[in-house]
Amino acid sequence: NAVIFDIRRDGRPDLLRLVWKLYNLEKVEVVFIISNPKLTRKVVYGLESRGVPAFGPIWDS
Repeated sequence: NAVIFDIRRDGRPDLLRLVWKLYNLEKVEVVFIISNPKLTRKVVYGLESRGVPAFGPIWDS
């Protein structure tokens, strides 16, 4: 299931912490993230450094 945030109502969550928690809770095989380039890189790098297969768009064009 998708997780959607209303940042105007709830503020910005710590996505790396949240995704790490969901990854462990749900026992998923891989994580895909779609966000702006800065946040995508932060979450993908943070997960990969913990051994989690994580993917996002390539922002080189």
